[in-house]
Amino acid sequence: MAQSSYVRAEVRDGVAHAALLQEKLTDREAPIVVEEVCDAGPKSNWRLVIDLSQVTFLASAGIGAMITIHKRAAEAGGAMAVHGLSDDVRDLLKLTRLHKLFPLARSEAEAVKAVAG
Repeated sequence: MAQSSYVRAEVRDGVAHAALLQEKLTDREAPIVVEEVCDAGPKSNWRLVIDLSQVTFLASAGIGAMITIHKRAAEAGGAMAVHGLSDDVRDLLKLTRLHKLFPLARSEAEAVKAVAG
């Protein structure tokens, strides 16, 4: 898959691995991230693993992007999990109860297992 300055995505063993490359996920980056991550959806039966290890700031638009990606995956019968979370981003996702929608995995392997089946 093509690489941009926002997302590095590839499909491995039937799972799309998308690493967000920006430190911030705001209203500027969110639409691009949604589009680029969702481009990998059909190629992986919507099994998406998102690496947020580069993300240090998640604005409301970033939270909305995560919800949109999850919704598209769920509507297509797939699943999404995130990993590589800083403590602050993990706390924010828990505070907003997004951990109820998709797994906040401790590792890439755990995230892959969460979407595998």
